[in-house]
Amino acid sequence: MPTGKRAGGRSTQPQIDENSPSTGHNSIEGLSDDVRFNLLCKLTKEYEDTLTAKREAMSKFTKQCQHIKNELGPDGLEAVEDLIALRTPEGEAKIMNDIRRRQWIGKRVGSPVGLQLELFEVDRTSGDDRAFILGRYHGVAGDPCSPPFKPETSQYQRYMDGYYDGQASLIKAKISPTDLPVGSNPLSENVQHNETKAQEIIQRVNSRPH
Repeated sequence: MPTGKRAGGRSTQPQIDENSPSTGHNSIEGLSDDVRFNLLCKLTKEYEDTLTAKREAMSKFTKQCQHIKNELGPDGLEAVEDLIALRTPEGEAKIMNDIRRRQWIGKRVGSPVGLQLELFEVDRTSGDDRAFILGRYHGVAGDPCSPPFKPETSQYQRYMDGYYDGQASLIKAKISPTDLPVGSNPLSENVQHNETKAQEIIQRVNSRPH
């Protein structure tokens, strides 16, 4: 006699809760003590390895934070975090909101922070100058040389000027682009340890009309 369905076609089989710790892949029911203990030992080893890696990473992170403060001063870490934030529209918006909030509070407590001239005056920086600033930042940071402008525009050329200027500033300061994180430097594939290319970059910047 068929079972499992009631009138109307609905199943009468018990529903299994896949999130239950005693069912499905999380179940330990039916495991022998030996198998269960072997599993415990395996997962414990994995946990210890992961915990060790976490501690090593935290130690490295702490040392890097201290190194940044030693090199850039007490607020160096905040400067690094600001730079990271300003790489995205969301981060930029957060910084702008932080400034506005502090200025608003400053006005109400009589602080110079709130009484000074408007912090967000109209930006009169030209498009070409913005392109140069962006290109130079990418050059110094070792980011890929990827101008967000059409080749026939003046902004494209100014971006390229800025990019080479940033690369040259690293070389002049004896900071090789190859010292940057692996994969971040657009010249790393073909120009690592290539002094000829380095000199070409410097000459290109120095020969540019000012």
